[in-house]
Amino acid sequence: MKGIPSYTLLQEQFNNIVLGLKNKFIEAIRLDSEKAYEFGFKTAVADENAILRKDTANEKIEINWELVDQQAMDFATHSELITEDYFTGTQKEAQKVFAESFAEERSLPKVVESLRKVLNQQTWKLERLARTNIVNASNEGRLAGYEKVAAKKLQLYERGLIKKPKPERYTLIVAFGARTCDAHRELASRIPAGGLPLEKLKDLQRTIGAKHGLTLTGNSLLHTNQRTVIARVV
Repeated sequence: MKGIPSYTLLQEQFNNIVLGLKNKFIEAIRLDSEKAYEFGFKTAVADENAILRKDTANEKIEINWELVDQQAMDFATHSELITEDYFTGTQKEAQKVFAESFAEERSLPKVVESLRKVLNQQTWKLERLARTNIVNASNEGRLAGYEKVAAKKLQLYERGLIKKPKPERYTLIVAFGARTCDAHRELASRIPAGGLPLEKLKDLQRTIGAKHGLTLTGNSLLHTNQRTVIARVV
């Protein structure tokens, strides 16, 4: 029973390390996601600003980042859920290590080595999820920019400054490779060259995703190892 105090202390220290990492990851993922969202938004509106100024012969007409866009970004870039999964998942795996180590009377250096492997594995999983979260933030930002452009065009049309804008249509750019899943291959084959209205595109993703056990996150179907970009068809 001599090992109990040492194991307990080691467990407390390990949990403190994981909690500290969790908090750091929350902030890091949030900052990277915000940058991705804002970049997607500004990319979507940059060219349109120039076109609108040309069409209306008015240099003052421009689509800008506003408080409502900041609020939308804050909602789209939360990272607490995936970091909480990291924290609980790491704790669960660590509990197995402690239980097995105590039963087998492993030395503390061996326990530490097993915990290091758990930490590395769980952190690797989190990094993959974080990359997906950042890609999704960029997609949501780009879509927010597109929607703001569409709203501005409608306002200008109602004022008689431009011709009636055409309905917006969207597509998904699927990254093909050895790890491209069947769901995304099917998506790429079923989206028309001229794209789809956003709601129809989302419906198609839900239908195909359900066949393959995936759930629509935001406005583009994403999972780890898959990089799918939403884009407006022009």
